[in-house]
Amino acid sequence: MVGLLPYCVIGILAIVFRVHDLDDSGRCLIGVERQTSILVIVYDLVINVRAPSGLLAHGTARAGREITADGGRYI
Repeated sequence: MVGLLPYCVIGILAIVFRVHDLDDSGRCLIGVERQTSILVIVYDLVINVRAPSGLLAHGTARAGREITADGGRYI
């Protein structure tokens, strides 16, 4: 449940800080304000750096070690 908390916060901020307006030339502007955009970019950056680094750390920790049939390790 805690893993869904960032998604809920981003969803709420996207609703609270939404932008919908017509400029002077009649163009429609739809989106979110800077606060929400920065939060989404930072969250995406953290997820995209953390996930692969966890996989790389796991792979390098096992590099050079093999497991024998009886469970004993040797290098």
